This record gives sequence, C-alpha cells and structure tokens, in this order.
Amino acid sequence: MHKYLQLLLVEDSEDDATLIIHEIKRGGYRCEYERVEDLAGMEAALRHKHWDVVISDYNLPQFSASAALQTVQRTGLDLPFVVVSGTVGEDVAVQMLHDGAHDYIMKDNLRRLVPALERSIRDAALRRERLSADEMLKTTLDELKKRNYELDNYVYKVSHDLRSPLCSILGLANLVRYEGDVETIKNYVEKIEGRIHKLDHFIQSILDHSRMLNTEITVRPVNLVNLIGDCLEELKYLPEKQQLDVNIQAQGDTVVHNDAFRLSIVLSNLISNAVKYRNPESERNALRFNVSVDEKGAHVTVEDNGIGIEQTHLPHIFDMFFRATSRSDGSGLGLYIVKQTMQQIGGSISAESALGEWTRFYLYIPNATGVQNDGPYLPSADRESLSA
Repeated sequence: MHKYLQLLLVEDSEDDATLIIHEIKRGGYRCEYERVEDLAGMEAALRHKHWDVVISDYNLPQFSASAALQTVQRTGLDLPFVVVSGTVGEDVAVQMLHDGAHDYIMKDNLRRLVPALERSIRDAALRRERLSADEMLKTTLDELKKRNYELDNYVYKVSHDLRSPLCSILGLANLVRYEGDVETIKNYVEKIEGRIHKLDHFIQSILDHSRMLNTEITVRPVNLVNLIGDCLEELKYLPEKQQLDVNIQAQGDTVVHNDAFRLSIVLSNLISNAVKYRNPESERNALRFNVSVDEKGAHVTVEDNGIGIEQTHLPHIFDMFFRATSRSDGSGLGLYIVKQTMQQIGGSISAESALGEWTRFYLYIPNATGVQNDGPYLPSADRESLSA
C-alpha cells in the first residue's frame, strides 16, 4: 500500500520539481503537491491547506530557502522543512540547519531525499507528542495548584467555623459557672444549645459533601412527594420550622428514577434555607413545592416568601462559602453542595429572587435512563408568586 504525502514545493524549475516528485513516488509515496515560487504563493498555500512537509530550492529568482523557512516559522507551524539544491557551499547548508531547516539534500544525490523526509516527519511527530505531553503536564500542575489553593481555603474556613461556636460555648459555660440567677442560667443554656445546633448543622454539611463525593450513585424509583415529606420531618428539630406554612402541589405521577440520598441532600438544604431566611415582617411564612414528572425526568420548583436575595448576589449563591446576606450564620456550603449534587446526578438548578419578597429554585432531575439533560424548568413569567 502506498503512503500518502501532502507536499508544499518551493521550486521555480518545473523540470527539477518533476525529478523531486518522481523520486518521492519511487520511494513508495502517493504525493499530492503544490508548487510555489514566491512569497505570496507560499503564504496562500500555507493558509488554505495542511501540509506534511515543505521542500525548498535554495535560490529562486524572486524567493529563497531562507525566506521560505522564515515564512513557515512565522505561522507557528511545526512543519518539516527540507532544502534541496544544487551546488552550494557547506557553510550555507550548516547555516540553514542552524536557522531551523531539518535537512539539506543536494540535487545530484536525491536518493537521500525519501529517508530524509521520513526522518523529518517522524521527528516532527515526536516533537508534537512531547509538546502535547508538556501541555497536559502544565494543565495538570495548574489544576493541582488550583485544588491546593481551594483546599487551603477550605481547611481554613472549616477550622474557623468549627472553632467559632466552640469558643462561644466555652465562654457561655464559663459564665454559667459564676452565675447564681436561675433564669439567666437558662438563657445561657439556650444559647449554648443554639451554638451546638449550628455546629451540628455545619458538621452535617461537611459529612454530606464528603458522602456526596465518595458514595456511588444508586438509581432507584423515588417518590418526590414522599421524599419532600421525609426531609421536612427530619428538620422538625428547627424551632422556626413550626412557623412555616408548607404546601406541596403535584401533577400526576411523582416518581423519578434517580439517587434518593443525593436528592434528600438537595431538598433538605433548600428547606433549611427557607426556614433560616424567612421574612420576619411577613404575616405568614410560606414554602411551596411544585412537582411534575414526565418520561424524561422531574421538574421541581421550590418557592418561599422569605427575605429574598439581592440581584448582584444571585450569580454567586452556588459558590463555596458564599453568604448572600449579613443575616447568615451558616457555613456558606449549603447551596454549593446542592449545585455539586445536582451536577453529579445529571440534573440542573437555577434560581431567581425578588429582594424582600420571594426566592424560587428550579430543579431538573433526569430519569437516569441515558436521557440528555434538557436544562432547568422555568415557569411562565405570569406565574403567581407567594408574595402576591
């Protein structure tokens, strides 16, 4: 089987070009070539086609091998460049090789041409492989640096958020030791309980994040309405939850095939946020779920009439450790974990909000049957909000 070669030939003599092509074909190659003899022709040829190798005569009436080599080098292409010429001095050949040519062949010794071309093409392929490996290594090192930086920030933030409530608990315990008034002691104990709940919630967030990253996805039928109920029940220890009016609207079947554990992480975080960031000025604190399922997956809207989120903060609410309000005493991990979890199960989440009125989260949960994710569910613009 003949090998195939795309050749750019810089040569003003048609006879010499014929000899070069004949020698290449004699070496077992099918050759497609284009002959150019000036700068404009070469620049045009380099633009419109990929070449395997460039062969150039040394002296041409309007061009030269040196100029041709510089033209190739300006493009940034790593093209094998072989000079084929008549009688020139050894110093000229050495200078061309020094400038970047890959070989120099005399026209009266064309039997060396094919081996020189093969060696030059092979060397160029090795250079490209090394360059690709170097680029991959650089990308890997850059990614490791980024991960190390994130890990340092994570460790610092976690240690700070663990120590803060512990220091508060120790301080309150010290006050209890020297306090004689029973009512004051009860107040201190309530504060200690609050700090413990905060610490427990933070540790649970870290555990959820770890389990989400390290536990295999287990697909099974999940009744979303039942799962929402379970998540609400698990959060009943939150005192403020009793002040929340919950409404679940479901259309038809509410079973989706996905990972129940990860979906519970998502829903629990969204419910917890609705409790923590309820609007103290609202006559009723409401949390509404809207669930619909089709053959592709489930669309879930989670809406509350809490304090809302500033528009400038919305693009960042899924960032690690981001806190969208000064009222937040949380870890800043909740919505980050939610986003990561949704991506892990092939779903998506988006949000919109009106400050002081409401916040809506739109979840798309695919049926884990190889169906492509077609994006988050966005309701019509005239849908009634909880604040109405």
